[in-house]
Amino acid sequence: MYLVGSKVIPECNRFATSLQSSTSTFVRNVAGKEAGMTPGMLGYMFWAAECSGTRNVCTTPPNTCEGGVGVGATTFDVPVPMPPLRQH
Repeated sequence: MYLVGSKVIPECNRFATSLQSSTSTFVRNVAGKEAGMTPGMLGYMFWAAECSGTRNVCTTPPNTCEGGVGVGATTFDVPVPMPPLRQH
């Protein structure tokens, strides 16, 4: 997912109306493919390399994305720095 595009999007500044918020129940609870596997997906991947293109807004102030992916990280208890997602 991109955090910004031609305008600031909810993934950057409004977690409550973002795609990761609206799909979080599915991502957390989808059944594993094999017996005994814990439920859930690994999560979301974001493209946040400051500017995704020359005609797009960037993730620099005032669009720091703390109100979007930052709130999401707090909501989902993402540790910083992040450890390996799965060991096997």
